[in-house]
Amino acid sequence: MYVAQIPVKWLDKLAREHKELQGLLPMLARSLKGIKYSKECAIEAKALFEAMDNAGATQRLFFITRFAG
Repeated sequence: MYVAQIPVKWLDKLAREHKELQGLLPMLARSLKGIKYSKECAIEAKALFEAMDNAGATQRLFFITRFAG
C-alpha cells in the first residue's frame, strides 16, 4: 500500500504559482479528506509508486503530477 503525503500549503502554493500544475488544484481540494482510488487505478499506479521509492524529491513531484494528470 502506498500513501502520498505532501504538505498541503507547499503544494497548493506551487500549483498556484506554476500554470502547468494548476490542473492539480481540484485533486488537492478533494485530497484533504483522502482519495480512495479504484483497484484498477491502483494496479496501473503500482509501477509508478515503486519508481518513487528510489526517486529524489523533484522526481517524486514529477511522478505524482504524471499520475494525477
